[in-house]
Amino acid sequence: MNLNDLRKWLIENNVPKYHYVINELGAGEADGVGFINNYWCTYYSERGQYESIKKYKSEDEACLAFERIIRRVMERQHSTQLSSMD
Repeated sequence: MNLNDLRKWLIENNVPKYHYVINELGAGEADGVGFINNYWCTYYSERGQYESIKKYKSEDEACLAFERIIRRVMERQHSTQLSSMD
């Protein structure tokens, strides 16, 4: 999986844009995924700062980890089950 696949999946599942950022910091609070300081990472963007950064060996690993994060957020906050990435 890559970032383009992930973006498509997020859109297809109607995940609100305020829940995530990709390769950037958000203005508020959101979960993020991207290539930061030569690493693929997931992170929490809070007030223009990277928080809770987790590094991965590949784009695929980071995207899959981010998918799991978003699934948990959507289930917890919206009681929504998302489609598979297949």
